Amino acid sequence: MKQLNKLLIRADACMISGTGHVMRMIALAQAYLRCGGKVSMASVNCPPQLVKRVLGYGITHYSINATQPGGADDAQLTLELAEELGVQWLILDGYHFDFVYQKRVKNSGHSLMCTDDHGYSDRWYCDAILNQNLDAELRVSYQNDFLESKVLSGISYCLLREEFLQSQA
Repeated sequence: MKQLNKLLIRADACMISGTGHVMRMIALAQAYLRCGGKVSMASVNCPPQLVKRVLGYGITHYSINATQPGGADDAQLTLELAEELGVQWLILDGYHFDFVYQKRVKNSGHSLMCTDDHGYSDRWYCDAILNQNLDAELRVSYQNDFLESKVLSGISYCLLREEFLQSQA
């Protein structure tokens, strides 16, 4: 049986915004864990209640001590953690992971997937872009400087957490 690559998910939340990014990445992590993969999540200033929830799903969580989410020190600390963990893929979920951040991560030799809701970046530099919105294929066109990139868009790529998958309603 082929061993799955290790993933590091990078998503942030604060008391007033971003919780949806982390919750969506919990769904991705759960799916990957179900397949037998290994996944960790890293955040800057994630509320303790949300970290507890992440840990409760069996997902390892790391705090990134960066001055600004999406900044140069954030990218450097994230890459150092990725090296330490031996991950092959980084997944970014957040509007602050701009082209410069993506390029820094991708040029480090890691595979990179970015999530998107509405085309928040004018340019992309990643292996894959995931947009799970119903109208994603109709609404957003992606300019990606990384030529081999794939766009995963639409309902076929919807991420649902375990509690919704197990619901009978």
